[in-house]
Amino acid sequence: MIIAQSFTMDMNSLRSEMRVKLEGLTPCRHNEIFKPIIADRHLNWLLKLSELVDKHYKELVVAKVKEQQRRPTEELVEAV
Repeated sequence: MIIAQSFTMDMNSLRSEMRVKLEGLTPCRHNEIFKPIIADRHLNWLLKLSELVDKHYKELVVAKVKEQQRRPTEELVEAV
C-alpha cells in the first residue's frame, strides 16, 4: 500500500512537471522550430516515466520477496 501511495505521488509530481513545461510553450507561426523541442520534452517525460515505473516495480518485487520469505517462518511458528 505504501508503495502504491509513493508511486501515485511520484506520478502526480511528474504530471504537474510536464504540464508546466507544456504550458510554457507558446504557439508560433514557425511550428517546425518547436516540433523538435516538443518531441524532445515528450521523450524526456517518457524516460522519466519509465524510470519511475522501474523504481516502483523493483520496490514492489522486493516487498513481495520479503513477504514470501517471511511467510514460511510464520507458518512454522504457527505449526509449533
